[in-house]
Amino acid sequence: MIQVGPAVRGCHRLLLALVGVVALLVLVPAAPAQAHSGLVSSNPADRTVLPAAPETANLTFNERVRPVVASFQLYDATGKRQLEVAAVDQVVEVRLPDGLVDGTYVLSWRVISADSHPIAGALSFSVGQPSSRPPAAADLVSGDGRVDLAYLFAQVAAYLGLLAAVGLTAFQVAVLRSAGVARARERLLLVAVVTTLIGHGALLPLTRLRGQGLSLGSLMDPGFLRSTLGSAPALALALVVLGGAALLVRPRLRRTWSQRGLASLGAGLALAAVLPVGHTRTAVPTAVVMGADLVHALAGAVWFGGVIGLGMFLASARRVGTPAGEAAVTVRRFSGLAGLLVAALGVSGLILGVLIMGSLSALTETNYGRTLLVKLGFVAVIGLLALWNRAYLVPAVERPEAPQEQWRRLTGAVRDEVALLVAVIGVTGLLVMQSPIVAEDPTAPTVVAGSFRSALGRGTVQGTITPVRPGVNEFEFAVRDADGGEMPSIELPKVTASLPEAGLGPLVASVTRIEGSGGYRAELTLPTGGQWQFNVSVRVDKFTNLTAQQAVVVNE
Repeated sequence: MIQVGPAVRGCHRLLLALVGVVALLVLVPAAPAQAHSGLVSSNPADRTVLPAAPETANLTFNERVRPVVASFQLYDATGKRQLEVAAVDQVVEVRLPDGLVDGTYVLSWRVISADSHPIAGALSFSVGQPSSRPPAAADLVSGDGRVDLAYLFAQVAAYLGLLAAVGLTAFQVAVLRSAGVARARERLLLVAVVTTLIGHGALLPLTRLRGQGLSLGSLMDPGFLRSTLGSAPALALALVVLGGAALLVRPRLRRTWSQRGLASLGAGLALAAVLPVGHTRTAVPTAVVMGADLVHALAGAVWFGGVIGLGMFLASARRVGTPAGEAAVTVRRFSGLAGLLVAALGVSGLILGVLIMGSLSALTETNYGRTLLVKLGFVAVIGLLALWNRAYLVPAVERPEAPQEQWRRLTGAVRDEVALLVAVIGVTGLLVMQSPIVAEDPTAPTVVAGSFRSALGRGTVQGTITPVRPGVNEFEFAVRDADGGEMPSIELPKVTASLPEAGLGPLVASVTRIEGSGGYRAELTLPTGGQWQFNVSVRVDKFTNLTAQQAVVVNE
């Protein structure tokens, strides 16, 4: 019989403590939650004084966004005015009213990113001379705090209910391997399905309220709910309804193969609800990201619900007098499955993180990346616990000692796994609140010479601008991927230049390919000197348009 000494028995608890310390060290300095899109630049720039009233205002974001038209308002000393808005790729163009008199104006805006998260703000500019008392637009920039709180609770209910329902079913089918279902687990399965249905049902209107910056009072509008039916949350709710129904019907079937088939169908439909919304909607390649997302959700669900089912099984086994050694066999079987789950969870989580953030270096350079590493650290410790349970738990429990001590060992192992599970859920919540996208800084150091080098997604744009003086300028550049090769593009890149301080631009350059070099040549006429903002946009596929930006000083 294998003897397990105090050092071995305490090893996993020491690992728990160490990971907890690492989590505190990494997460304490984390920045507050950010929006999931970023404003790269605006024309006119914030706080600019213009000699004449502009016809339009352009907002450029780091990804494609959808404007909330009702939130685009222009404030002056007399009040506010509604504006006409149009979006093209990553640029939102705002048509300003005619006849703007001298003074200060505030433009409030609100957009929804590709992953359904809203971002709002305001910029001010002056025509002629600034006003002595600028107008304010705080009422449209901030949303309803009650909506945000309700959205958070609905999201927690939706995901925890989904994970529990799928995981409990998987535990019954894959670990216990029995056709019947204990009444307590069946009741809990019903509670889990109802919980995720309520959560997803609440997210249907709350996502729209949050995105549009509306209050809870808008729910009283008869047409409001109808406007949510074609949205991504509506698709997620439909998938959960179908999947949850299949999971509830499964125990009523008589044959084992039909139960397993319906369990697989129900789990697949329910877990597919994670695909229409979230960070993964903005990452490429789409097929790889969605596949990794499904594997990640499946592994997390089977593990989360499995721990719950295992706890209920142990409580029932102890109550009816089952020997601890026999119960430990079920725990070991679950630990074998958990080892595979932990590997799938870690690999898929790492793939998702790198694809969403765009590089491996972002894992250590951003709050989102460091938080993800903490989560993977917890997952690694859980893998070690699974190995320990698989190799040593049954022999340890079967030692010739009092049944009470045997059960203490068994329940202690499960209790530690539950503690780690709670930690992973908490860290996952931090990941959801933080932004995986690092917006390019419009205040990046200015390039005085005619060199151009700027990040473009996971690649770069490199080139030179000559002669960097007013008049005709040539911009020769190459678009490289992360490995230094030529980045594919389905059309010629687009090059524009703006001079925000003078209200000039964007000027559109004529772009041609340089035969034999894989590079491009852009020609544009700059009417005056100053700090020009150059933008290079590259469409890498039908749905993805990447933009690089850099400030270049053009000498008089």
